[in-house]
Amino acid sequence: MITVLRPRLATALVGFSAILVAACGAGGGGTPGPQPTATPAPTATGTPVATPTPTSVPPTASPAPVPATAQASAYFIRDGRVAPTHRSVNAAAPARDAVLALIAGPSAVESAAGLSSDVPSSTRLLGVSISASVATVDLSREFTGGTTASQARRVAQVVCTLTHFATIRSVTFHIEGAPLSSLGGVALSRPVTRAAVESWLPAILVESPASGDSVRSPLRVDGSADTFEAVFRLRLVTADGHMLFDIPVKATSGTGTRGTFDVTVWFTAGGPATLRAYEISMRDGRMINVSETPVRLLQ
Repeated sequence: MITVLRPRLATALVGFSAILVAACGAGGGGTPGPQPTATPAPTATGTPVATPTPTSVPPTASPAPVPATAQASAYFIRDGRVAPTHRSVNAAAPARDAVLALIAGPSAVESAAGLSSDVPSSTRLLGVSISASVATVDLSREFTGGTTASQARRVAQVVCTLTHFATIRSVTFHIEGAPLSSLGGVALSRPVTRAAVESWLPAILVESPASGDSVRSPLRVDGSADTFEAVFRLRLVTADGHMLFDIPVKATSGTGTRGTFDVTVWFTAGGPATLRAYEISMRDGRMINVSETPVRLLQ
């Protein structure tokens, strides 16, 4: 009797094939089997933590630029004549600031030294413009009050204050926008020069140093004068009466024509003093046309 073995062999071959496939799938150089699926990470629970926002630091602000300053002169009144003082003004608008300083009047120290002003303190400056060496100043109506003599002196104050600038030769006056034709007997229909108000200038006008200035040696003294044969003297005296110098000076012209002078002097002292400019009378030798400027000497 013959036994048929094909079914068992087939079954064995099938089992062997399955083992071979499994072995090939486990490694080696064959085609990899399916890869395991990654398990997703668990989701965090609880209150979410906010991501901090970077703080914005504002840039450091640059300091405002300090306006450049310049020195100007404001002319007040001493013994019925104009007398200069120095003021620090904005270099961008020196003429305007000089007129504002004039309206503000002398300081307490200057008042104690004998300075006053005929410009009413209630005056408002409405504008200053300069064209072709002519300054046009526009003032409020308060400027026109007072006596005739006071009006004439205040015109001289404004004219001297503005014509002290090298770029200004004459002044035109407006009152609240309208041209002013005259004030205090001074004709204002045309631009006013310093020569037109010369009667309010002292015979010897020391423009520098000005009242209250602190000065060092060597000291430059300049100004204008109208004296006999253009000659006068300068004397510097300390507060205790010690005379530091007394020198002759000659202006560029005199005897009815105002001239200029510019001299340099030396001293060796400190403290308060008085610079005295004077003329010697040809008749009796006494001091005449005396002009005094209080200063402080620095060593």
